[in-house]
Amino acid sequence: MNRIFNILVGMAIGIAPLLLFGLVSVGIWNTTDKAENHFFIYLISGIIIGTIIDGFLLKKYVTKIYEIPLWILAVVYLLLNIGVFGFFMGFPVFNLFCGLLAGFYYGKRMVYQQIDPDLYSKYTDKISWFTTITMSFICLASALIALSDKYITGNVQGMLNLDTEPSQSIIWLIILLGGFFLIAIQYFITKFIIGKAITKVGL
Repeated sequence: MNRIFNILVGMAIGIAPLLLFGLVSVGIWNTTDKAENHFFIYLISGIIIGTIIDGFLLKKYVTKIYEIPLWILAVVYLLLNIGVFGFFMGFPVFNLFCGLLAGFYYGKRMVYQQIDPDLYSKYTDKISWFTTITMSFICLASALIALSDKYITGNVQGMLNLDTEPSQSIIWLIILLGGFFLIAIQYFITKFIIGKAITKVGL
């Protein structure tokens, strides 16, 4: 279990620089160049820079995963969410996995750093709210993308196998209820997994 978890954490840390510099490079392309035939040049350049940084830092952090500064972990978590969000084309359900991974990591980190058990609840709430706020922004971005799609009613009809296209008010209801559900689930998943990680840290 610990080996699998360490591999997942290492993958998340390793992917983060690739995402960061890939996004920065694409942003530079979008603001200064915009030539379509240059897009992949910028993207690959960013990924190469991220890979070089991985070469210097990845081994150091993976061998001491519970001593990584929290601000670096926060950046990694945000980038991981962006990556998952983009990979699944704006469908936010899979971002729940990020909260699960963060919860398991932080539960093990608190035990490793010998945090006073009386403070477990305080830190658990902080991490749970952080993942929840992140999910809120992910759901907001997903909603904006969905509402800007002029074919959204037809897509929902096909996805839910409905006889007729849903009205705009139904679309709003689905987005609001779905977003609220995911946000709430992210909070409770993170909190639950932190508790499980604390009790199973020796396994």
